[in-house]
This record gives sequence, structure tokens and C-alpha cells, in this order.
Amino acid sequence: MLIGRTLIRQLGATVPHPLDFRFRRGVRSVDVRRSSDVVQLSTHEVLVRGDLARRCRFPEDRVAPTFEDGMYVGRVRVLNPYCLVVPDAVYYYNKRASGDSAVQTAWDRPGRYVEQLVDRYLPYLEETGGAYWAQKTVLYDLGWYFGVVDRGEAPSIPGLAAQHEALMRRLVERLDSEQIRRAPWPHLSAAARARMLLWKGEEAVAVTGAGRIASLYTRVPFTDSPAAAAYWGLVCGYVVHGAEAERAYQSARCVRLTQQARQPRL
Repeated sequence: MLIGRTLIRQLGATVPHPLDFRFRRGVRSVDVRRSSDVVQLSTHEVLVRGDLARRCRFPEDRVAPTFEDGMYVGRVRVLNPYCLVVPDAVYYYNKRASGDSAVQTAWDRPGRYVEQLVDRYLPYLEETGGAYWAQKTVLYDLGWYFGVVDRGEAPSIPGLAAQHEALMRRLVERLDSEQIRRAPWPHLSAAARARMLLWKGEEAVAVTGAGRIASLYTRVPFTDSPAAAAYWGLVCGYVVHGAEAERAYQSARCVRLTQQARQPRL
């Protein structure tokens, strides 16, 4: 698979895609089993050898609004994990200022929160054997979910929150705790990673920043006045911040993660 860059055009400006870090070192060959941060979500910027392309099936359902390309790329990678990144091969993606493209409006559709997990992410992890590069891909996408839900931008549809939250828990069960803790994606916040680790059964998660305990997430209250740690209004634990987190912190009982995700280094 040859991978080219995507540059995004909107309102007269051209900006790099969030995954543009892959091209910092120029043209090079990559084995994704050893460089699992080489996430690939689209087919518009790739060339696949014909015999591999014909052996892989593109998803046919239309209820899950995105990640068809991701599924297809995953199937190719299972057959051949090698790729070549080519910075000078550029695809210009015109992002509509009106915000009404299929990708942009997907967040308003219930399929983004239900079928996307059932028919895309869970089968993707199954078909790839839960490979680290596949887990990194799913974690990259989950970062956008936490952002949309935490900002209150998800659709208000009766029953959707509980259904989606249960599926998120089921999906996170398939991810390794260490992959969650060390996820390199800046948009996957420390708060999101901490809640996922609580879902995984960790007793306590300490978020560190500037050499101090910034926040402490726990399955049961460690202090007298914690706030609820919730996803879409559904409580998964408790959280305290600042000095209160410092006082309650117990190193033997806590998983630690950094407030700022490490930047991918390929």
C-alpha cells in the first residue's frame, strides 16, 4: 500500500490532516506491526496492489455512516502489513463551509453511535486480531466521540445515550489498558483515557501534569466531595482535581497517565 498526504481546503485556507505527522521523515517504508502509529483511515489517498485489493471486501451496509475505508484498509493490512509513505503524493480534500457533507453530518445520525460500533469497530478488532495498529486506529476515532459527547453536541434521542455508552464499554473491553494509557492522540484527552481505564476496572487513575497530580479518577469516592465522572450523563466513577487530588493520591492504588498525550514519533 502506498500512502499519500491529504491537505484540507476550507474557507480559502489549506491545512494538513491531523495524521500528517506520518510524513515528517520523507519517503519511507513502514511495517505497521512495528510502527503501529501509522493509522490509515481513508482510501482516497492510497494505492493498493491489485491482487490484494481484489481479496478484500468493502463494507456494503449504509447505516454506519463512516469507517468503511478503515475496515477496508484493515483487511489489506492483515494480508500485507507493509506500506510506503509518499509525502509528495497529495490529495486535496475540499471541506464544505456549509458543513453538510456526509462525513460532517454523520455526528447527527444515531448510526454513528450504535451501528458504527457494532458493524465497524468491533468487527474490525476481531478481523485484525486486536493488533496494536488496529487498536491505535480505534482509539484515534474514539477521541472524536469523547469530544462530541463532552461538548454536548451529540443528538438528543431517547435511549441513545445508554445504548451507546454500553457499546463503548464493550468496545473498550477489547482494548489493552497500556494502549489506552499511552495513546498518542492529542484529541483523546486525559479525561477520556481515565474514564476508559475505569471502564476497564482500574480502581484509580491519576492524571499528572507539570510534575503534580492534576486529577484523580476513582471507581469509588476517595474523598468527601468528589464530582461524578460521567460519559453522556452516565456515571463511571468519581473525580477530584488540584490540591484535593494531590492529598487523596495513593501511588500503590493508582494507574498514572500524563495530562498531555505523547506526540507520535515514527
